[in-house]
Amino acid sequence: MTPADHRDEFIVALGHCKALREYALEHITDPDVRALTFESALSRGFRAYENFVEGVFLAYMVGEPTVSGAATARYVSPPSREHARRMLQGKARFLDWAEPTTVVERGEYFLNTEGPLSTAVVQSWNTIDWMRRMRNHVAHNSVESLGQYRKVVAAITLVDPPTPPRPGELLQTRPRRGPFRGREVLAGLFSEIERFAESAVA
Repeated sequence: MTPADHRDEFIVALGHCKALREYALEHITDPDVRALTFESALSRGFRAYENFVEGVFLAYMVGEPTVSGAATARYVSPPSREHARRMLQGKARFLDWAEPTTVVERGEYFLNTEGPLSTAVVQSWNTIDWMRRMRNHVAHNSVESLGQYRKVVAAITLVDPPTPPRPGELLQTRPRRGPFRGREVLAGLFSEIERFAESAVA
């Protein structure tokens, strides 16, 4: 698959998450169920992001061009995607694509950090990291994930309440100030991550 193919696949997957959000807004009146649905949409959206980043990274490693036809600099020449993935994985149990730092550091070894993927990650760092921390808290609901989630609440709302809202509640809010002022948080995150995907393959 080309980077453009991965972009298109991601847009379709994100579209399903958007449809889930719209369904919740139009048909779910129970606040707990609606919050859970928003959390599910976020989690699926972030999973689609991780799949997209892996696919594009591997595509660039084997020499696939960008959507515009430009070649991307690379420091390796694996014969196949499977070989490229084994190179990346080494002896690790799995490949982590959630951390922006990890993606950029991999780029330093295998791709040019000034290439479209690393550049897009750096430009969308906050969006990616906020989604990652929220997804982690939805998945684990631990003391550690709560500490990281509280940082997201403070960054998005510019308020650090004694008891932060659940992720599903935060995702439905329209903050009065901050990066999503006047915009629903989940819709804003989806818009930003879609913009990231376009930049990553441009």
